[in-house]
Parts: sequence; structure tokens; C-alpha cells
Amino acid sequence: KRLPDLSRSGGTLRELRMNGCSALESLPSLGKMEACQELYLAGCSSLASLPLELPPALQLLGAKECTAFTTLPEAIGTCAQLKELELAGCTALTSLPDTIGRCEALAALNLCGCTSLASLPGGLAGCTK
Repeated sequence: KRLPDLSRSGGTLRELRMNGCSALESLPSLGKMEACQELYLAGCSSLASLPLELPPALQLLGAKECTAFTTLPEAIGTCAQLKELELAGCTALTSLPDTIGRCEALAALNLCGCTSLASLPGGLAGCTK
């Protein structure tokens, strides 16, 4: 239901991918995973949110078809190198934080099938790519 603390990887883990982990309910803090550039979760249907701290070097964040996923943490704004955000099929996603506008490198945003998302934050105007 929960992953162990991954910060002990010595900051060398560059990619974390999990597919079909339907029992996964939460993730540990990922802020100390300094080398992690890709976090991809697919079909983790019990995962409601990401941890409050995200890897600072994150370039790809995917949470495809994580149907219990409701929002992104404010910490998304600390991911200055984030280029791609994939949230397709997150049917319970209701909002995106305004801090997403700090992700100036963001070039691709996929919200297809996010049927509960009523509006986009004004902060997205800060994403110039």
C-alpha cells in the first residue's frame, strides 16, 4: 500500500515507473531524490495524491489513469525543469495548483479524460513553452 523511503537510494535513482499498482495508496516524500528526472505512475487506482515534496530535477511527471487522484501538490511549482505533465484519465482530478505557472520549462500538458477538472489555473500563463 505504501513504498518504502526511497531517499536512501543515495540520490542516484533517475527514474521511477509503476504500472498497475492498484493497491498503492501513498508515496513517501520524494524531495531528496535529487537525481530523479522521471516519475511515471499508470493505473495506480488507489493513489489519491502525490507527496508534498517532489524531486527537484523532475522533467517528466505522469499519473495516467490514476482514477483516485484528486490534485497536485503545491510543490509542483518547485519543479523548474518539468517539461511534460501527463494526467490523462485522472477522472477524480478536480484542480491544479496555481504554482504550476512556475514550471517555465513545461512544454506538454495532457489532461485528456480529466472529467472532473472544471477550470485551469491562471498560473498556467507563466508556462511560456
